[in-house]
Amino acid sequence: MKNPLAVAGVPSTDLVAVPIAVVSHVRRPNFPVFDVRGAVLSPGNRTVRDTEMVYILADGHADLLDTLRQHLTQLVAAPSLPELHRAWTLHFVLHHEVEQLVASVRESEPPLGLPVALEALTVFLAKTGRAPQLLLQIIEDDPATLATVALHTAIHVLILAQATGVRRVEQLSALAFGAVFADVGVPRGDFARCSTSSRASRS
Repeated sequence: MKNPLAVAGVPSTDLVAVPIAVVSHVRRPNFPVFDVRGAVLSPGNRTVRDTEMVYILADGHADLLDTLRQHLTQLVAAPSLPELHRAWTLHFVLHHEVEQLVASVRESEPPLGLPVALEALTVFLAKTGRAPQLLLQIIEDDPATLATVALHTAIHVLILAQATGVRRVEQLSALAFGAVFADVGVPRGDFARCSTSSRASRS
């Protein structure tokens, strides 16, 4: 995300927007957090009850992802976090896990964090009333890629499975895992052409 804030004396720095409630819940992340004026926030300046967005430098993107991965189960289940921010966290981690899967599709092992993230997705959908709408809205705001389509597919599969009476977390997680793999072998060039023509036909 581009933002014209001057951070650490560097104008027009690339920044990543993060819900303040999420970084507050983590307490002590390994990266600086800035408010909309570019001021560095300490843990005492933040509260999980806040609903605004804060920013981290793009250089801290990998650290943010690792932090959210480590705390994903707690973040998704935390009742003190707004539902939208829990959905944002889940989407952020899942999107990167699926991108990693697509990048390493020829390897024998999937990303280790993907099964954990899909189980968190299953629990979130089962326990959060607006979860499907929130997650699908976030995904639809992303550019169409293999990762976003895989997440879209997984969520719809879980919704259908729950509607037909599947309730066990391990069964739902297995279905989500299979759904993620549904399009993972599509050549990127073919996917890009299909995505472009599909969007053109809708406009």
